[in-house]
Amino acid sequence: PCPDLILLDLRLPKIDGLDVLANIKSDDDARSLPIVVMTSSNDEEDRQACEKHDVAAYLVKPLNLQKFLDLLSELKQYWHADMILPRALAER
Repeated sequence: PCPDLILLDLRLPKIDGLDVLANIKSDDDARSLPIVVMTSSNDEEDRQACEKHDVAAYLVKPLNLQKFLDLLSELKQYWHADMILPRALAER
């Protein structure tokens, strides 16, 4: 099954998240998937690189746990409010 959304961090242990992003966007089956970058990087170059790949959002992870959880909650609310469900699911 295909995911509805990809959450991607740029700072991964063994691979650059920008490389992962480029690979996803170069794949015919995956390029249309919405990608939300959640990263500790507030670097303008990282933001611009992500914008070139048409990410759905670029979010800087807060260091405070409660603020991080709040951010996840806001993302969930936004994504559910913005999502258009297929008719079969919407009628359940």
